[in-house]
This record gives sequence, structure tokens and C-alpha cells, in this order.
Amino acid sequence: MYVQDMIKEEGKLICDLLLRDDCTYYVCGYANMSDFCYEAIVDVLRENGDMSRAEATQLLKRMRVENRWQYDIWGVSSNLDNDSYANVKKKVARRKGNQALAWLSSMKKKSLRSLLGDEDF
Repeated sequence: MYVQDMIKEEGKLICDLLLRDDCTYYVCGYANMSDFCYEAIVDVLRENGDMSRAEATQLLKRMRVENRWQYDIWGVSSNLDNDSYANVKKKVARRKGNQALAWLSSMKKKSLRSLLGDEDF
């Protein structure tokens, strides 16, 4: 029995876990095994998470950017698409930057209110 077979066998549970924000996935071993496991995870997400292949791979790329999809592999892996990874990383950075700017703006308003009083703001 191979790891990817076990992933598919426990597909519902694995899908439920991967859809949680606190899930971190680790794969360790030879790159070919990593590729087979990646494809098994994509299949599991498609079958149990009602996702298209594009949605499933996008989720895994986002997990990778968020350091929730970790690799310790050797050899050459086909699912480490650097261009897509860079684009997803930029989107995450932009989203986090926008969140930080919104927080900073709210903090400035609070500071002004406390200095001037609410009636003057």
C-alpha cells in the first residue's frame, strides 16, 4: 500500500482537515512520492470538497504561501510551479498589506479622537 492510496482511502477525513485554517500538511520523502501524494490530495479535494481541479490546486498553493503546506523532499517535483507560487504569494502579501493599512488607519482615527475628543472629530 502506498501513501497516496491511504490518502484516497481516508479522503473525507483528509478533505475536512485540509479545509480547516489551522491545518498544516507535511510531506517528506522522494519527489515522485510527493507528486503522487499531491495528485491524491487534489483528487480528494475534488471528490469530497466539491472543488474543481483549479480550486483545489489554488487552495494548496495558498497553503504553501501561508507555510501550511511543507515539503522536505529530494529529487525533482512537478507540482512546485514557481510562477504560480510567486503570483499567489504576491496576492497574499497585498491582502495582508491592505489589512495592515486598514488597521493603521483605524488606529490613527482612534488617536485623533482621544486627542481632540469625539465631538471635534
